[in-house]
Amino acid sequence: IGPVPIMDVKGNGNIDIIVKGNRKNPHVWGSLNFRNVKTFFNEIPNLVLTDAEAVLIFDDQNAVFTTKKGLVNGKNISINGTCNLYGKFDFDVNTKNQEIAYLFNAIQTATMIDDVKSMLPKLDSMGGLIDLQLKVYGAVKDIEDLAFNQNFFTKGKINLLGNKFAMQGIEVKNTKGVLDFDGQNASADITSYIGNSALSAKASVKNNFVDANINIPKLNLNDITPDKSDLQN
Repeated sequence: IGPVPIMDVKGNGNIDIIVKGNRKNPHVWGSLNFRNVKTFFNEIPNLVLTDAEAVLIFDDQNAVFTTKKGLVNGKNISINGTCNLYGKFDFDVNTKNQEIAYLFNAIQTATMIDDVKSMLPKLDSMGGLIDLQLKVYGAVKDIEDLAFNQNFFTKGKINLLGNKFAMQGIEVKNTKGVLDFDGQNASADITSYIGNSALSAKASVKNNFVDANINIPKLNLNDITPDKSDLQN
């Protein structure tokens, strides 16, 4: 039933349904209510939804899932969408002012989305808040057959709200802009600072090819070179 078979769910609730048919041709009407629930996907254990209230309404072989409230890392989140009894699903996830380090760690420690993890940059550190809009959709009859970009797809948008990143000894700060992604393709339009040097960047990734345009009108070389103490070490 949508994501339920691959989730760990703890809390209270009630169910009121009518079931007809058989395993090959099931029919269900009614509702399943969740209250004060703590849940996570079995393969993404560090992305935890708490204090959740939601309802799954069955209408024959289709179902609608709606969250009334819920928290991820103490921040509000909504998860709404549709699914059916044959494994087809389409869900929208929205959360604002979420810590980027928390979400990054949740993806890095997941075990079923290796293709997504391979797309992440190798960062030494990061910080700040983001807004996330995510659509997850596909059709999976058996969870063992789950395959990213084959029967399981994602697309969405990340708004950077003044974030900082460090990679290979270079730190960027006050990073603002938008990252759009659709499967393994993505585009970015951001502004940021390396030290006191302002930069702007537009980039896209499509079919594993990267096209990037980075503009730093006035670059202070001290902002991208190691400290003297680092050179001596």
